[in-house]
Amino acid sequence: MYNGLNKLGIICRKGDDFIILLAIDPSISSSGYCIIKDNELIKYGKVSTNKKDFKSEDDRLNHISNIFSKIANEYKVDEVIMESQFIGGNAKTGMVLKKLIGALCRTFKDIPHVSYVLPSQWRKSLLHKNKAVKKEDVVEYIRNNIIDLGELKSTGVKKNEDIYESIGVAYGYLNDRENIIKNNLY
Repeated sequence: MYNGLNKLGIICRKGDDFIILLAIDPSISSSGYCIIKDNELIKYGKVSTNKKDFKSEDDRLNHISNIFSKIANEYKVDEVIMESQFIGGNAKTGMVLKKLIGALCRTFKDIPHVSYVLPSQWRKSLLHKNKAVKKEDVVEYIRNNIIDLGELKSTGVKKNEDIYESIGVAYGYLNDRENIIKNNLY
């Protein structure tokens, strides 16, 4: 069933070698994303929005969804993986994030596999660990093994945290794809 490992140590199943995957770290202000083709990172970026630029929250959500629709169509995406989260303290932020994920689900309705993964799940899978993994460990792994986007920046114009997270989501998913699809959160 398996071809073996690619150069990053990711298990590749027969027929999955040429999957085109869109991975997203969703956020209304800055959604990181990357495209993986044949297990190689071919594109990454972020979709940033500012509340002041939109008449309503729904306009902002539609804008984000439209950009991701264009990206998915341009790269002929086969699968989408999005980070999902348990929403804790801030109910309003949690509701907006769930609305965004819902809007993206509708955007990707014609893509056969749309899955969701919790941060703890993809981080453990990415680093092959059974214990909690820190964000800094993920960034170090990505910088040393996939792409170096510079020091982790969580705020400001040069913010790259969302991009690192999307790359981690993608490769963590590819490491444990079968299990994640089988146990999809939604």
